[in-house]
Amino acid sequence: MKIAGVVGGDDATGVVAALMALKSATDEQIANHANLRIPSVRRTLYKLLNLGLVRYEEKREPEAQKTYYLWSPALDQLEGYITNMKRVVSEKIRIKLDYLRSNVLFHCGDPAHKKLTFEEAMEFFYKCPVCGKPLQQVDVSELIGRFEKRLALLEGDVKEQVEQTKMPLYPSVDEGRKLLMELGASEELIVHSEKVVEVVKSLVQRLKEKKIHVDEELAISGAMLHDIGRTKTHGVEHGFVGANLLRERGYREELALIAERHVGGGLGKTEARKFIGVEKDFSPRSIEEKIVSYADKLISGSQQVPFSNTLKYYKKKFGRNHLSVKRLLRLEKEVQSLLSKKA
Repeated sequence: MKIAGVVGGDDATGVVAALMALKSATDEQIANHANLRIPSVRRTLYKLLNLGLVRYEEKREPEAQKTYYLWSPALDQLEGYITNMKRVVSEKIRIKLDYLRSNVLFHCGDPAHKKLTFEEAMEFFYKCPVCGKPLQQVDVSELIGRFEKRLALLEGDVKEQVEQTKMPLYPSVDEGRKLLMELGASEELIVHSEKVVEVVKSLVQRLKEKKIHVDEELAISGAMLHDIGRTKTHGVEHGFVGANLLRERGYREELALIAERHVGGGLGKTEARKFIGVEKDFSPRSIEEKIVSYADKLISGSQQVPFSNTLKYYKKKFGRNHLSVKRLLRLEKEVQSLLSKKA
């Protein structure tokens, strides 16, 4: 419950407390138990789902022809969530250490004023731009030491956790196929994923020839599992659902993000709020996310098709000036720009 409060505030604490008491409940039942408004409960549930701290099961009332969702706490995923958070914090510490090691810093002595780099200090003639006091070089060796110690502890914890679970960083194609089968994926879905893998391998090879670094293992694994969410739903939310399936199983966040951000050319905050109920940008950002999303647009079912075919389909379905069409065009431009670079 403390973890829920940290990541989602008082509403999240109330929602998780309700789920702990009810074990399994609809959003309306949770709202009544926690004395919260239903829209607030739904926003909180999707936030907790995105973090892998709750799960849901889709139910249907045949007589009323109504679909509803039963939510439950994912306490078994808490350890994996904490491990992922440690990875995130570790990365932030590494960035901070790189900054401290590569810069000479100057300061006026006032805690409220920022430290300046050597170049910035020169620009202001070694005087604080706020108070005008002389700037003195700062000894950051003690601070670097504290960061290094904390980083070593965090990385040690993460390494120990990975060794204990014996979980590979990224599933191989065979492991991905096995996972899809365990989740009840159709043969068509598995074949489609394998075809996307083939295209991604080709794209990775071309990028390598251009001396562009790509995490090949991550890209191939992401290609095999980009549609894992389709084992649960074929709606536009399948990327979001698939990402959480991967998070629940303890896989790395960068793998989950490939699944989350591959739909179309990506979803903006407005579209995500409308279709998924989460106000979050689902646009592909990393090079691995972009090439998997792009490769997916080159495979229709099990057949490879020109990108223009996919674009034509989107224009016919949504209209020539629709945001989804513009996002696809931007994705193609970004990937083709990389592929056309001189080695």
